[in-house]
Amino acid sequence: MCKKIILRFLIIFLITNLYCYDIKAQSTPNSEQPKSKIQIDFDMRSVEKIILHPEDVLKNEDEFWTTDEAYKLLVRWANNNSRTLSRDDWRDAVRKLTLIPESQRKNNKIFVAVKEVYDNKQKFIDAAIPHILSFLPKSVPDCGTTIYFTAETPGTGFMTNGKIVMNLGASRLKNDIGYMQNLLLHEVYHIGYGYNRSNRLEYKLENNSLYNILDALQNEGMATYTAYTALNIYPTENEDDFKMLEDKNIVEALVHSLNDFFIKAERMTPDELQKEGWNVGVSQRAYYVAGAFMAKSIDEKLGREALLGTIEQGPRSFVTVYNSTVDENLSLYEFKMPDNISAWQQLVHAYKNMQTNLIDDLEEKVIEEQNGDERSLNSLGYFLIRKNRIKDAVRVFKFIVKLHPNSANAYDSLAEAYMKVGEKELAIKNYKKSVELNPNNENAKNWIMELEKD
Repeated sequence: MCKKIILRFLIIFLITNLYCYDIKAQSTPNSEQPKSKIQIDFDMRSVEKIILHPEDVLKNEDEFWTTDEAYKLLVRWANNNSRTLSRDDWRDAVRKLTLIPESQRKNNKIFVAVKEVYDNKQKFIDAAIPHILSFLPKSVPDCGTTIYFTAETPGTGFMTNGKIVMNLGASRLKNDIGYMQNLLLHEVYHIGYGYNRSNRLEYKLENNSLYNILDALQNEGMATYTAYTALNIYPTENEDDFKMLEDKNIVEALVHSLNDFFIKAERMTPDELQKEGWNVGVSQRAYYVAGAFMAKSIDEKLGREALLGTIEQGPRSFVTVYNSTVDENLSLYEFKMPDNISAWQQLVHAYKNMQTNLIDDLEEKVIEEQNGDERSLNSLGYFLIRKNRIKDAVRVFKFIVKLHPNSANAYDSLAEAYMKVGEKELAIKNYKKSVELNPNNENAKNWIMELEKD
């Protein structure tokens, strides 16, 4: 027992010192410290097409699936999560909507509910965004998203590619407006959390698939806990995750399932990890409920600063700090870091701090090892742009091009960075290279035309 108390004090000390938090500034409710803003926009064109004009949707089915923004994101989400989409059920559902007389379609309960949420956008922003920001570190940059309201999709809501899709007609919502807004808050939280990824202080696991599991756990757990603590703003009795969170036996069972999964995970292939992660984390709700319990344990036993510190550090920290708050029977297996950190991870950290004395050698090592992740570096480059470190971003994008010389996206990103620092000719040159590699890059073509006007 004494060792446990000492460990908790050590954790608090590390969080308040190593994580660089100004406890005085955050300890009082009336603190006027500036916080990042999350800008959101609502778009209900998709649900208007489906509810008000279902005949047109069915007449041009392929066009709808490839041009409607909500459904384009649905396809992307399904591909990212290895989910199969069936149009047969969707087609039957839309056909039923054609049977409703046109004069009555605006009275459709789905459409009425969406319209009510849409019309209360400003009230949502005023109430939900401050609550969300109270569960994100101050270091999270300004960010924004568009929320697309739609209908007849599988599931209720999801976030992908920095955008949110909400099916407010889903049966689980039971036409409960408070529930809809609470779930909307959950999804918007993911936006702020996602923008923090490039800002993490901890080293990732070398096995990216394992690290993604931890990331999903913290991401869904924090979003669920943030929504749970917002019940005073958006009350609902219909969210099963909240009911499970309040049942000690269910929480314990889910933590044990998660722990068993973690113990086996290091011996699994990436495909096996994705399948079992979906089964335990999503279908059984362990990422959501056990993750929310972890956040709740840290928040209540160590304080909000400690919880925010785990987000700033990263999901490995989330597990470690949580373990310090619970008895052994509720602790989770911790994936071990290798004795030697790869050149790739050292390079990412060197870029963040722009340690020019290290970068040249590390870039050469990464090229020799050929283990650089283009997507992670690209995210880092845009993170630096958001921090107004444009020249540093140029350095990162130039290296991506060197590491992935056949990537159209790499040249597109480099061109954008050059454009932001006023290097017009270099921007045009790299946009043209991007189009050469990908003739369908309309963004690059448009910028070439724009830049060549002068």
